Amino acid sequence: MILRWTRYSGASSYKISVAPKSSPSNPIAFALFGPNTVMGSVNSLSPNINYVLTVEALDDSQGTLSTAAVESSTAPEMMDPIQTVKVKDSTTLMMEFTPKTGATEYIVRVQNSNGLYREDRVSSSPAEIQSLTPYTKYTLSIMAVNSGGHSQPSLPVTAKT
Repeated sequence: MILRWTRYSGASSYKISVAPKSSPSNPIAFALFGPNTVMGSVNSLSPNINYVLTVEALDDSQGTLSTAAVESSTAPEMMDPIQTVKVKDSTTLMMEFTPKTGATEYIVRVQNSNGLYREDRVSSSPAEIQSLTPYTKYTLSIMAVNSGGHSQPSLPVTAKT
């Protein structure tokens, strides 16, 4: 996760702590940043989890000058590859995929051999990918989306209209 904060006068460093929302008093990760930094990241968090992020402005003796907290969710975990792709008609493909817990929608990446690339948003499986070129080979992958962002794309599959 990436967190941005406002500089606090007199702060010699900033500490970001991350805890699951279900147990906010038990931080699982933290990062320290210098006095001129106003944006930082914390890595190695679990996918699809609600977290409480706390930023503390610290003085020279590591005493807390100011504290602020925000809640946020991490993106869903990487999707499994698309299960099946069938031709509906010469410009439409029907696809089925395994939904991910916590996902609010999905993004299907569609690319042809000429490099033409687009992303279609779909709400559930099965889904239709429309307005394609007839008799064309496409590479498809899918990402899960929630309030924390989107997952890494699945491994690609190919299909032809």
